[in-house]
Amino acid sequence: MEKYNLITGNSIYFSNFRIYNEGKNEDDWLAASPDGLLDHAVRGLSFGGVLEIKCPFFKGEMYRALPWSRLPFHCMPQAQGLMEILNRDWMDLYCWTPNGSSLFRIYRDKEYWNLVRSALSDFWWKHVQPAKVFCSKDPSRDLFEVVKPFKPSDRHELWPDILRASKRLVDESHLLVREIHGVLRPFAENIHCPPYGWNNPFHKACSVEKYLDRPTNGFLLEVSWECPANDALSFFSYQCLFLLLSFSVFFLYNCSHSGFLSHLVHLLLFGGSGPTASSSEISTMASHIVGYPRMGPKRELKFALESFWDGKSSAEDLKKVAADLRSSIWKQMAAAGIKYIPSNTFSYYDQVLDTTAMLGAVPPRYGWAGGEIGFDTYFSMARGNASLPAMEMTKWFDTNYHFIVPELGPDMQFSYASHKAVDEYKEAKALGIETVPVIIGPVSYLLLSKPAKGVEKSFPLLSLLDKILPVYKEVVSELKAAGASWIQFDEPTLVLDLEAEKLQAFTGAYTELESTFSGLNVLIETYFADLPEEAYKTLSSLPGVTAFGFDLVRGSKMLDLIKSAGFPSGKYLFAGVVDGRNIWANDLAASISTLEALESIVGKDKLVVSTSCSLLHTAVDLVNETKLDDEIKSWLAFGAQKIVEVNALAKALAGEKNEEYFAANAAAQASRKSSPRVNNEDVQKAAAALKGSDHRRATNVSARLDAQQKKLNLPILPTTTIGSFPQTMDLRRVRREYKAKKITEEEYVKAIKEEISKVVKLQEELDIDVLVHGEPERNDMVEYFGEQLQGFAFTVNGWVQSYGSRCVKPPIIYGDVSRPKAMTVYWSSMAQSMTSRPMKGMLTGPVTILNWSFVRNDQPRYDTCYQIALAIKEEVEDLEKAGIQVIQIDEAALREGLPLRKSEEKFYLEWAVHSFRITNCGVKDTTQIHTHMCYSNFNDIIHSIIDMDADVITIENSRSDEKLLSVFREGVKYGAGIGPGVYDIHSPRIPSTEEIADRINKMLAVLETNILWVNPDCGLKTRKYAEVNPALTNMVAAAKLLRTQLASAK
Repeated sequence: MEKYNLITGNSIYFSNFRIYNEGKNEDDWLAASPDGLLDHAVRGLSFGGVLEIKCPFFKGEMYRALPWSRLPFHCMPQAQGLMEILNRDWMDLYCWTPNGSSLFRIYRDKEYWNLVRSALSDFWWKHVQPAKVFCSKDPSRDLFEVVKPFKPSDRHELWPDILRASKRLVDESHLLVREIHGVLRPFAENIHCPPYGWNNPFHKACSVEKYLDRPTNGFLLEVSWECPANDALSFFSYQCLFLLLSFSVFFLYNCSHSGFLSHLVHLLLFGGSGPTASSSEISTMASHIVGYPRMGPKRELKFALESFWDGKSSAEDLKKVAADLRSSIWKQMAAAGIKYIPSNTFSYYDQVLDTTAMLGAVPPRYGWAGGEIGFDTYFSMARGNASLPAMEMTKWFDTNYHFIVPELGPDMQFSYASHKAVDEYKEAKALGIETVPVIIGPVSYLLLSKPAKGVEKSFPLLSLLDKILPVYKEVVSELKAAGASWIQFDEPTLVLDLEAEKLQAFTGAYTELESTFSGLNVLIETYFADLPEEAYKTLSSLPGVTAFGFDLVRGSKMLDLIKSAGFPSGKYLFAGVVDGRNIWANDLAASISTLEALESIVGKDKLVVSTSCSLLHTAVDLVNETKLDDEIKSWLAFGAQKIVEVNALAKALAGEKNEEYFAANAAAQASRKSSPRVNNEDVQKAAAALKGSDHRRATNVSARLDAQQKKLNLPILPTTTIGSFPQTMDLRRVRREYKAKKITEEEYVKAIKEEISKVVKLQEELDIDVLVHGEPERNDMVEYFGEQLQGFAFTVNGWVQSYGSRCVKPPIIYGDVSRPKAMTVYWSSMAQSMTSRPMKGMLTGPVTILNWSFVRNDQPRYDTCYQIALAIKEEVEDLEKAGIQVIQIDEAALREGLPLRKSEEKFYLEWAVHSFRITNCGVKDTTQIHTHMCYSNFNDIIHSIIDMDADVITIENSRSDEKLLSVFREGVKYGAGIGPGVYDIHSPRIPSTEEIADRINKMLAVLETNILWVNPDCGLKTRKYAEVNPALTNMVAAAKLLRTQLASAK
């Protein structure tokens, strides 16, 4: 509807259910519910149009369909019926597909309607009504036997006349406009599909006469949900009479036995089976999706969650949005032909937290009294509340997704406290969709946990395995009782370097669970990397397991391992060949080669095509991207398109290869390799020159800090914030309107300047020492820079969940990166002019831009990182020239790019740290370089952090139980300035002055006074001023309190 409105400008009004000639007994069995009414048409027609929207499939797959260039005959009875019942003189029939749309204008024809109505009336009064009366006399009898005498003949006597008349009206209808991939085309007689498209069944006009005498099944035809090119009229016969069902809905709502009537009509039309999609249309080939994004194509869950948290909507409202999203996802996969569809991958916050709820592993501080865990307890664990801090949040392996870390100890009591996995399986089953419930495996759950506060850090978490397995058994038994035939256990920790005792825990756990698996197929899914050889051997010998899933994208060595180590006979191999972590279209030819190699090892019947990991880590649907360049768009595949890729590969393996689809993919791959927009020789040479050299500031950090202190004259325990300040609705509106060109550049600059002034004034009032400008001009810390660099593309709805309701929209790095002009100097200089205090220039570092983007996969990641580093270096030097004395280069995501295997860490850290040093190696000693890192476990890379050679590092600390401080207690010396976060900005909770002062004292126990900074954990963008103002007030008060105490001690 939005696209129709965009193309035509027509206003759409909505009508209630309308009964034909209401009150007249001979007609009130007919009714209609239109998609819309058009009371004001910009194309000059008189008052009184109706809108009908069609979304056709092609061979069961919407994502391969193209819009009609000619109206199908079978649309005409419905079109004329809608116009007649609603008393409208014309109709716009709008055909929408993900690849384009077409708009037809149809005019009312009473003569045609009388013809169709006569056939429909006969069916109703001669078949449905008498059968209904007869059945109601004895409802206990077998309906199928009762209605046999009332079954209609295969064809109505008016069939030839209706068919000829339908062709006449189709010929008289007008194709007003056709749009393919965003390009509007006026109507032409010969509209050809693009080379990457598919022929439409109705592209060519067909002759009616030759079909009139051919055999047909009439009502009893094998139902297909689209019109085959060689059987258009057979399908039309079904659609024409299916109109009766559409117009008879009135009775289904008003009859006391509405379910009975629905079943009766199905029996009359289809015999005992009812209308079902044929196997040729809905593929049941061996295809599987590990998981799917939860937020929705337009972040529907995000807005529902935040509305609920703000008290603007109820729990039932939230549950309704969630149920609609789940239903949509399952139906989408079923329609695409996926055989193994996952359930329980949806989450209101996080899948590990869901497992914590399932196990009843609630930390005592939340006061849970037992029973089914509700939203209050669940969201308190995730977000904290006014009086309690949240549980720790950290990175999910090497992704930008965050999970809630379970807090466990020897006294934790486990119980089956959330039936979500079973409930969602039943929910899908009620929709007619069989799913594979997905659960975090017991061993990975424990390995991802941490000892609770007060428990020895050395506490062996795997000692709790015997306590949690009974709960897993209950879940499995309940799923089996509900009818599940497959269960997927995610055990991603198998890709890590695990000691022998941890590998033994997998064997012990699944040996214990084996008896519960009787009658079930069990899939163990792994992702994000290759499995070490010992882990592979352990996994492949687990008892009771039917199938194993591997990441063959990031796990580039898995194929060789399977070849050398072999694969267990009779087991299924779920081959993750479609990248779940990036947005590039799959190289289908390369994937087929991999799959064929696996097929020769495991056999055709035991190989399942899958994604490399959950599609949670990619954007939802490319269809929603209307502003992407067409060439770049042809190189991409989001979550919805990856589903199609999986099924296309599965079909190709089964001998049903879609040659056109594969040819289009090959053309896109070739286009991407040769495109001049991808390759910039000058940039490549500059980046190549960086390799093998060292870039470092000439003076050591201690001498630089002395020089900087003389210039900045900061107090001990200097206070600062990380960068962003709250982004209000008004601020977002200004940016949105400027982008949409609804306000002028002057109006935009004025609004942003006023916001910066407000933030500067607030910080001065709070007496913060080093200020920030608040970043009001920035939508995202990566996207803002990418929009100003060459080699980046951006989406409108390419959102990816980071944590909870927080979503990010990663840029797409498609080509060589360079900086055409300064990016931040204007705003930073403006902010500095408003205060005499130091103002930080705020930049995002090259490693974070890399790790928080969808990165090109046609060259090594370090090559791309060096290119970005050179661009940031130019910006740093321009800021320094503009008089900015403190420059922060955020590397929030440095650790999350760390490879999962120890053997690969050293090389990554070398080029990542080198990239950071490149950005600032040319500045003066008096220019203070800050960096910031958030939400990672930094202890194991502390020496690399020191090697970054920043003057000051601010770092997440408060939500990690101050684990960072332990590394300094163990003797690591850090000579640069450091600011471990003193309060958690991801929680709405406001810490007291005393609480913050206590945290600072703990830091002073292991850090020198002259290097310690006081700051929040992270930027304040997601918080409200009502939370920020008192929290910062208390933070500054705590710093001043400690300064006084330290001065007194001297």
